[in-house]
Amino acid sequence: MTEKDFKSYLNLWIDTYKLKFHKPPTAIYNCEFGKDIYISEPNESGYAAWNLIKIKSSIDFLELEREIGMDINQDLKVLWNSFYYMELNGVYKGYNIDFFKITPKTDIESIIENQFRINSCKESLEFKIGNAEYEGNDELILLLNNNTGQIYVQDLDNGEKVLLADSINELFSEMEFVI
Repeated sequence: MTEKDFKSYLNLWIDTYKLKFHKPPTAIYNCEFGKDIYISEPNESGYAAWNLIKIKSSIDFLELEREIGMDINQDLKVLWNSFYYMELNGVYKGYNIDFFKITPKTDIESIIENQFRINSCKESLEFKIGNAEYEGNDELILLLNNNTGQIYVQDLDNGEKVLLADSINELFSEMEFVI
């Protein structure tokens, strides 16, 4: 997936939201995220409209890869190091998918280092990129396999994994918007 592909998907998600609600998407206002990501003041319920923002200070993946001793999947780099977004979700093959938000306070380097430490004894590193729900079971996590780029759903109760998509690009291009 390229940054351009990802931006197109995010913009489609935002446009779909605007068509349905006649306003930009909103999220709980958090002053720690800075004002750039918000395009309105918080309302009486504490929600503010947000906008897609390009991440200006990119992560030095070469240094991070050197530290952990492995290459990081290109799709993951794009997903976590291109844009700030407060919400990104959809339905794919009956699964309700909810990606983790990326904000100015999201410490991607620590997330990668922690997941590397947790998974270091496994054959392949898998990164948690979101949550999922299927037929009432909301104890599911969304994983990206660092070696193959494939997307899996894992049941936290029994550890079972299901291959969901061969790539993040496949997932995004075929996922239905949930607004």
